[in-house]
Amino acid sequence: MVISWLHNNISDSIKKLILFINDASEVWKSLESRFQVVNGSRKYKLNKDLFSLKQNGLTLVEYYTALTSIWEELDNMNSLPAITVITAEIEAFLKALDVHKQEARLFQFLNGLDDVYAHQRSQVLMMPMLPSVEMSCSLVQQEESQRNTLKLQVDAGHEIAAMYSKANSSERCFECGGKGHTKANCWTIIGYPKWHSKNKKFVSNKSASSGAGKWQGNSGNRNYGNNKMVNNVVVQEDEPKDSNVMISAKQFEQLL
Repeated sequence: MVISWLHNNISDSIKKLILFINDASEVWKSLESRFQVVNGSRKYKLNKDLFSLKQNGLTLVEYYTALTSIWEELDNMNSLPAITVITAEIEAFLKALDVHKQEARLFQFLNGLDDVYAHQRSQVLMMPMLPSVEMSCSLVQQEESQRNTLKLQVDAGHEIAAMYSKANSSERCFECGGKGHTKANCWTIIGYPKWHSKNKKFVSNKSASSGAGKWQGNSGNRNYGNNKMVNNVVVQEDEPKDSNVMISAKQFEQLL
């Protein structure tokens, strides 16, 4: 039965090596002699993975879980001998050994954090008493939670703005045929704003029709016949009728 258990828990390539051994203890000794050196290679790989492990955009939970799994596997491999009699010196030694172990894990955790948590790393290292790695992870997680909350708020604002812009761009006025507004907001119905070139109809006089300029108060606008100077731009009140007009009122509205 034990031999059957062993055969069912090893790969086919290894099974061929013990296929004709009929004693369970001999099977175990054969496997131990062949693969006991793997512990050294495994320890080397685990330590290499531990020293090279970085957060690299992972969440704190994912990063800390990866670290914990390596630490636990190394602890299982690095078993210490049992102590039957505990004296005060041995107890102090074990406490100092545990502090050293916790500090090493804390430094490994802080070393692999992304640079966005550099401030939190400095805060932990400046504490009079270094906290445990679990407490440090909890402190950094609070910062991560705040960052995620702010990011969600910003993303929601961008999404609402995009939806609003898309909705406005899809609107079409059936009165003037323009896009971006409805009939209820059309200027041709509710009136043009004060700054718009079509807000008022400028009265033409003889001097204006002849091309002489006339100032309109302090508005900075000047009449040029059927045209109008607004912010140093000649604008025609109606659609241009000759090639001498530089810009129409509709084009000026689009520019504004």
